[in-house]
Order: sequence, then structure tokens, then C-alpha cells
Amino acid sequence: MTYLKYAAFAIFALSAINIIFAIGEGEPLFFVVGFAAAFTGIGFLGASEALGYLKDIRDALAPAKEFVETPAASAVSDQDIKSPRSAEEIAADIARMKARQ
Repeated sequence: MTYLKYAAFAIFALSAINIIFAIGEGEPLFFVVGFAAAFTGIGFLGASEALGYLKDIRDALAPAKEFVETPAASAVSDQDIKSPRSAEEIAADIARMKARQ
């Protein structure tokens, strides 16, 4: 969110430069651009605040997860791993299921 604030302040600076230039030159287009940039800067500041509030809500609803250790790969025994079934076993299971119907 700090990047949005930095961008907003940069836009405010450009807005001020445009307005000062408009006063010096008397060109109304620079006033329009200056005020449009000022409104854009206000929008960036508002977006920064909104994202900050959303972050606070997210942190309140789902607190940071603690570090959970997972079992190492060596801790899993060979008995836990099932071997793939052969085509004959699958065909026998299908035939048994059809016989039940």
C-alpha cells in the first residue's frame, strides 16, 4: 500500500506543477489537467486506505498460520503405499459389479 501512497504524492506534485504553470501561462487546459491529477491522487490515497482496511480484515479473520512440520518422506512406510492394480483385477471387479446388478 505504500507504493500507492508514493504514487499519490507524485501525482499531487504533478498536479501542483500543472496548476502553477496554468497560473503563470493563463492556460485553462493546465487547470483542468491539474485538478484531474489532484482527483486522481485522492483516488490513489483512497485505494491505499481501502486495501489497508481489507488487509486488516483478512488478518483478523484468518490469523497467520503457524509453522506445521510435515512428516519426512522416509517416515512413510512401504505398507502405506498401494501398488497399482492389474488389468485382470480391474476386469474381475467390473464383472463382480455387473453380477450384483
